[in-house]
Amino acid sequence: MRLIPVATAALCLLAGCRTHTLEDGEYAFTTSEVLRDDCGAAGTFTVLDRGALLTTGNLVKFAFTSGKPDLQGTYEFQREALVMDGVIANYRLPLRGKDCLLDTVSLHMETETVDSRNFTGTSSVTFQSLVFPECNCKYWYSFTAAKVN
Repeated sequence: MRLIPVATAALCLLAGCRTHTLEDGEYAFTTSEVLRDDCGAAGTFTVLDRGALLTTGNLVKFAFTSGKPDLQGTYEFQREALVMDGVIANYRLPLRGKDCLLDTVSLHMETETVDSRNFTGTSSVTFQSLVFPECNCKYWYSFTAAKVN
């Protein structure tokens, strides 16, 4: 019987039973600055627009309302900062004036919590095509995100 509390405590430590400042719910994104644009993409589309944040211990998931990939990640150790990644496969998008069929679009996001309803960060997007090398490019930008409602 003594193993049950020990097992529960061990599970809690592994899952990261830490509470976080940032509230779960729907967030809207605004691009602050384009940091790198090899794709000629600035102003032609929105990578991050709106979605829902769900936190379980130190694990996080961000589901976009526009059908883009879910980002999965974690809180950094002893910081109110998130690191999340996601990938889209077989995605069509105009880049550099060309209709590109991309093998993968990889998204990476790093954030810093401002308060319980706001966070800021940077995101990088890597577009890759094996068939159309002229479509391979990177797009980096900074953003702010605010909780809706």
